[in-house]
Amino acid sequence: MTGPDNQPTLEHITILTGSSRMSRRDEVRDQTLDHVRACLAKGSDVGAGWAVTLRPTGVDRLWVYDLLHEGHHIVRCFLCDNAGDSDGVWLLASKTGSLPGTRLHAPQQTPWLAAALASGAPMDNPEMFADVLREVGDLERIVAWALLD
Repeated sequence: MTGPDNQPTLEHITILTGSSRMSRRDEVRDQTLDHVRACLAKGSDVGAGWAVTLRPTGVDRLWVYDLLHEGHHIVRCFLCDNAGDSDGVWLLASKTGSLPGTRLHAPQQTPWLAAALASGAPMDNPEMFADVLREVGDLERIVAWALLD
């Protein structure tokens, strides 16, 4: 999908809170995407303590990936650029855990990205975990654009 200026866009939904935003492709530098693509191809860490684990889906234009920080599973991401499977994937993604009272809305377009906090995410150091959460939102989108491009 493209925005009003023909810039590709990605709907990014945070399952925990229900927040959603449109992410434009030009928010991520080409050099950053090249670096992440190379790391994904080699199966290596992407830097700053972060690693990406791609999960097999067997479905065209659907990716599930985990983001780990210093070996700790932080987030599971569902990236869908397949309108035919979007509803079913959304049902799975939306059941991955949100705060009480959170109202989730189904994606309005493809591609979309839904990110869910991992059940075992280390929250024993709230200050450090807050820093990790600030970083992970950007990384969710960077990996998504690296896979989509």
